[in-house]
Amino acid sequence: MSTPAPYGYGPAGPVQAPPRRPPLSVGQKRGAMIAGGVGYTLMSLGFGTVFAVVIVTVVFGVMGFIGASLARSGGAADDFVQTVTDIVQSYWWIALVVAILGVALWLAGYFASVRILKSSGNSRATAITWAALGIGIVAGWVASTVLSIPGNMLTVMPSRGEGELPALFVGGGLLVLASLAVTVAIGVFAWWWMAHALRPAAPIDTDPSSPTA
Repeated sequence: MSTPAPYGYGPAGPVQAPPRRPPLSVGQKRGAMIAGGVGYTLMSLGFGTVFAVVIVTVVFGVMGFIGASLARSGGAADDFVQTVTDIVQSYWWIALVVAILGVALWLAGYFASVRILKSSGNSRATAITWAALGIGIVAGWVASTVLSIPGNMLTVMPSRGEGELPALFVGGGLLVLASLAVTVAIGVFAWWWMAHALRPAAPIDTDPSSPTA
């Protein structure tokens, strides 16, 4: 004769396993990699363009302000500072156009990423793009730090008399190509990783006749 269960302690029901997330399909993987290679590269170029414009604008703006202040106070402005002042006053619109181009590149990369992800069946395209972009920024910072080592070597070689101008151009071109290849690789890996991490769970089967229900 079995002992009845104490009050409040009924028989335990079946344990429901967490919903399983199916792996990415071939099309989803390919779409995530293409979205990362194209989107992250364009966003990196756009951000780099805007950042360069900001740095150049700040430097030239400070020099121009110093030159204008010296001229207003009756002092003799240095020829270089005066030249910078003239450049800032005459060609400021070029910096504005380049900055707008950089913003356009960034937006083009972002929307291209979202569109490619959606068209390839990745439902969480926006979340994948932002999450992968965060990973790409950190990885890109590390990669740029590593690539800056040979870049610094190229800048000091002519001063030591160990290189010639053609070799400097060839080395600089190879460094640019390596940086572009690393950027594409980071985008491909980051977007694939986040598409895998943020893939949706399989739909729960609620059919009572199903053996897994």
